[in-house]
Amino acid sequence: TYRKWVHCGVPPLFRNRRFENFRAHNAQARHALEAAKQLVAGDIQALALIGAVGTGKSHLTMAIIADAVRKGESCKWVSVPDLLRELKATFTKGSETTTEEVIARLERPQVLALDEIGAATGSTWELATLSALIDERYRNGGAIVLTSNVRDLASGIGERGADRIDEMGVCLALTGESYRSKAADDPGLQ
Repeated sequence: TYRKWVHCGVPPLFRNRRFENFRAHNAQARHALEAAKQLVAGDIQALALIGAVGTGKSHLTMAIIADAVRKGESCKWVSVPDLLRELKATFTKGSETTTEEVIARLERPQVLALDEIGAATGSTWELATLSALIDERYRNGGAIVLTSNVRDLASGIGERGADRIDEMGVCLALTGESYRSKAADDPGLQ
């Protein structure tokens, strides 16, 4: 299980994030926690968490991955800005990796988490790339989790992708103060 956990790509800082130590500080956070558990249970296929920084979006994503790994499922977490840089690097002559290889790594896991949607430039190419990843899940199955600081999901993934997420699951907005600064003093998050 540990090898699967490390292979997921979850940064070491977040490897202790679980449902049990999530701080549901308001009704929106409690609703998001329940939706995250529904995704792991297979009741919904997609969960998009949008809103202010530090409201628990990444924590819930890591908790989803942790639970899925414990159930024996394959998972992959990726930072969208890093993913887009990696894909752009495949366009250069002499690249040792192809675009198809990068995309294939994202199609295989049972749970795919795309973190920081909308943190890049939001170009037409970026929106089309994210929409294609979402469409692959839509057509072929597998769970998908998206996190973003955008105000509406369509601005981060395009209308087509947002429409598919709406059909596959739920998009929830989280608000409130950032609890990131409090994490350093919270023994449950150490």
